[in-house]
Amino acid sequence: MFDFPILVADIGGTNARFALVQDAHSMPILNTTTQVADHQDIGAAIDDAVLSKTSHQPKTIILAIAGPLDGDAPRLTNADWSFSPDALIERFELETVVIMNDFAAQALATIAIDGEHLITIAEGENLDDGPKVVVGPGTGLGVASIVQANGKWIILPSEGGHMDLGPRSEREFQIWPNLKKKNGRMEAELAISGQGIENLYQAIKVTDEDTAPSKPTLAADITQAAIENSDPAAVEAVELFFTMLGRFCGDLALLTLARGGVYIAGGIGVQLAEQFSSGPFLAAYRDKMPMQAIVESIGVQLIVHPNAALEGMIAFARAPEMCVLDAAIIVHANENANG
Repeated sequence: MFDFPILVADIGGTNARFALVQDAHSMPILNTTTQVADHQDIGAAIDDAVLSKTSHQPKTIILAIAGPLDGDAPRLTNADWSFSPDALIERFELETVVIMNDFAAQALATIAIDGEHLITIAEGENLDDGPKVVVGPGTGLGVASIVQANGKWIILPSEGGHMDLGPRSEREFQIWPNLKKKNGRMEAELAISGQGIENLYQAIKVTDEDTAPSKPTLAADITQAAIENSDPAAVEAVELFFTMLGRFCGDLALLTLARGGVYIAGGIGVQLAEQFSSGPFLAAYRDKMPMQAIVESIGVQLIVHPNAALEGMIAFARAPEMCVLDAAIIVHANENANG
């Protein structure tokens, strides 16, 4: 059990979201969001965005961060923040610091939020206690799964967004050489994310030898141009994004046999919710012969709760004995413990 009040925080490459919970039965007394780039480090963000707005001093901080949990002070993958549990304990006089992967928190959300915060993208025979996988295109591409064993939910974070991604159609083979790679590799998040939409758009322009100045350059502008049908390259980029996302989700459904369902999280999915039904996502998701019947039996849900990861962490904070966090970092005052 953790000491209350508990501050939970979902730290991505762009946004840092916080909620402060006074006890195991109360609703959060504070919900706030700030930009990661606006603060030097996590401590400054907590001071400015949380402690300046309340007199309640947390005794426990539970962080979900968008990056691997390597070393004594793990870092964000797409922003310049690091996280030292010992430094946080000393700075804020804490009893405990817990650090998990951000998609471990999203996996927790799949058992914490109810149906009103889900949109069904693909019908399926999802089992309440079946394995679930959550995929989140945002600043990067997050992946995690959650399975039940011996009455406990076991959360398995991953770095699945960095798996290799390859072309399949003739058009994709034309575009692929012009996509920006990382260390010579075409990682999944280089197409299935905000930066991926930008990457696809620019590659399409190069492939088609379109030398006209690009009107949209950011993912939000490209997606808006696609929705308005005002830029053919933007339309194709978004269609390719959904094709890749569907293909990737289908692969993960097969990899994990996610009988509890595939869940899509992240801001991009919510912003483009209507595109799931009208675009190529479903066709790509189900195109898995000779295993198509298995994929068709696994439903897909879009998470539309604005703070799903925080809800997952709050549920964990209230009943940590119900969950097993694989590879999480748990540090107590005057005692180090890795769990």
